[in-house]
Amino acid sequence: MTKQQITILIGLGTAVFLVFCGLASLILSDQMILEREAEAATLVVVLATWTATPANTPTTTPTGTATPILAPSPTNTRVVTDTPAPTPTPTFSLSDMAYVPPGLFAMGSNENDVARALALCNEDVNDLDCERYFYEDETPQRSTYLRGFYIDNHEVTNAEYSRFLNEVGNQEEGGAKWLDLSAARDIWYYQGCKIIESGGQYQPREGHENHPVTHVSWYGAKAYCKWAGKRLPTEAEWEKAARGTDGRTYPWGSTFPQDGNRVGNFADENHRQVQFIESVRGYDDGYRYTAPVGIYPAGASPYGVLDMAGNVSEWCDDWYAAYQGSTFGSADFGTTYRVSRGGSYVWGRPSIRTSARNKERPEAASGDRGFRCAISLEED
Repeated sequence: MTKQQITILIGLGTAVFLVFCGLASLILSDQMILEREAEAATLVVVLATWTATPANTPTTTPTGTATPILAPSPTNTRVVTDTPAPTPTPTFSLSDMAYVPPGLFAMGSNENDVARALALCNEDVNDLDCERYFYEDETPQRSTYLRGFYIDNHEVTNAEYSRFLNEVGNQEEGGAKWLDLSAARDIWYYQGCKIIESGGQYQPREGHENHPVTHVSWYGAKAYCKWAGKRLPTEAEWEKAARGTDGRTYPWGSTFPQDGNRVGNFADENHRQVQFIESVRGYDDGYRYTAPVGIYPAGASPYGVLDMAGNVSEWCDDWYAAYQGSTFGSADFGTTYRVSRGGSYVWGRPSIRTSARNKERPEAASGDRGFRCAISLEED
């Protein structure tokens, strides 16, 4: 084969190769175009789906505990809980609560306070020998520091507790129902439970909607506060909210009014026929049993908290225990009884003092015991 023929063959081979490469390139290009068209179509569908959903739509995630809305809400406010609770659903406002700022206060009673309580007992009590040991569990008085907190302006009402029961039911805890619906009226002290149940719904008895709930156990009080996004106040918090930082005997001051000014609901002249153990002579608060909450503004504490003396005694979170440094011994100290504070409409001046302590088994319920709630602040 001549050189010329070889050259011609090489040229033809090169031409065939270039034609083949061009055809392959066209095929690949067409395939890429088809793929891109498919991707574009898919993207259009995705965008159409995305734009059909409103922006910032909240997503609901089932949880065991919902956080209530605080209005207005201070910075870094938190809800303190330590045990499982019914799911909270209500919204509460801090305008219904009083703020107690951080700081020291004098908690408990000194020797002069105990002597004064004993003197009041001798003045107010019928058919009972007053003894000093009645009040020695309040000793010693000591300076106590508390962080800032909020506390309800008034006691929890029958209407409020009915709403709670309608959401979670009247559950049993500690061997007893949260609310003793079967509690009956007696001729001396109590009117019976002011909440009734009919057809699975709970409602206050007519005329008692705004009275404090009674016949509620400590467990029932704690459950309500957790449901509401709050908690029971500690004994120290309760006392500071009642007496402030000046060591006053009563929420309104250190003397009982002698001018007929109504400062709270206590055992008074309209109770004398039922022979209460303590009775405030010459005083008439207008009610034989519980009174509507918040109707005695003259009895407000230094922080504006109402009904901290009388109406109903109030559950606190604490076990009934001796104060640090106390020399007073009691077989009741320990983990059998929970503390209640404030006295009630069946008690007189010795028992409504801001430092006076009471106790009861946590499963027990009575016609003169209720509660209020509190919340903590994180930044203090």
